[in-house]
Amino acid sequence: MLQVVLNYPVMTTGFVTSPRGFGTMLAMFIVGRLIGKIDIRLIIFFGLSLTVVSLWQMTGFSLQMDKGPVILSGLLQGFGLGCTFVAAQHNGIVDIGHGT
Repeated sequence: MLQVVLNYPVMTTGFVTSPRGFGTMLAMFIVGRLIGKIDIRLIIFFGLSLTVVSLWQMTGFSLQMDKGPVILSGLLQGFGLGCTFVAAQHNGIVDIGHGT
């Protein structure tokens, strides 16, 4: 959408969408420290809620918008998915034995 419809150059598109990755990385560090202190279900719920909010924000995208909404929704989506997947992966492997 950014390159084809809004005619953003490749570098600008990369810079605008990179906050999603930064949000995911930040969430991974934070959630890693919160596991064991906060119930995993609450972390997953919080992450999915942030993802829902970001997807709802994306429904308001238009051809007249600037880069701000894309950056904000990407940051929220990345942070939400980082919270969700780190907690879910921890919950999935916590009971696996160490082997023989």
